[in-house]
Amino acid sequence: MDGTPHLMTNMRALSRYRALREQQACRLMQADATARDGARSANEAAAAALASAEDDRRLGEQRYYRDLACTARVTIDMLYRRHDELVRLGAAVEGASRLAETASAALARSESELLRSTAEYRVRFREVRKARLLQGKLEDAFRSHMALIDELDAEEQRSIRYVSRPGGRSEWP
Repeated sequence: MDGTPHLMTNMRALSRYRALREQQACRLMQADATARDGARSANEAAAAALASAEDDRRLGEQRYYRDLACTARVTIDMLYRRHDELVRLGAAVEGASRLAETASAALARSESELLRSTAEYRVRFREVRKARLLQGKLEDAFRSHMALIDELDAEEQRSIRYVSRPGGRSEWP
């Protein structure tokens, strides 16, 4: 019987060893299941983070393109306003050009009228100067005539005095 107890002990040890191995295997499977669950959770968290990052990227791109579109719209509005201002300025320049042409034509007419008026003034001035010279000559001639008349009157007065002298002489002075 020597061999029986030893076999029994070996069987018990083997059975305990199997039980321990099964417990270890069970623990390993539980640890493996826990690790798989953790990996799955990490994978889901990573997928959620990736989706969130993708959404953020999309939102960022949308914001970027929205801001770009807004900037483009503002730029286009400014360009249209500038274009409108240029059109208004062009019209103002065109109007000013027409006014300048009208003023230039009026100035040319005024200049020609001034030249004509100046020529007429010169002609009148010459006529007035001639008339004044003629008037001066007439006044000189009239004075000379009056002086001659005065001399003739004086001569005649002397002759009358001489003739009416009491001596009746017929001499001339």
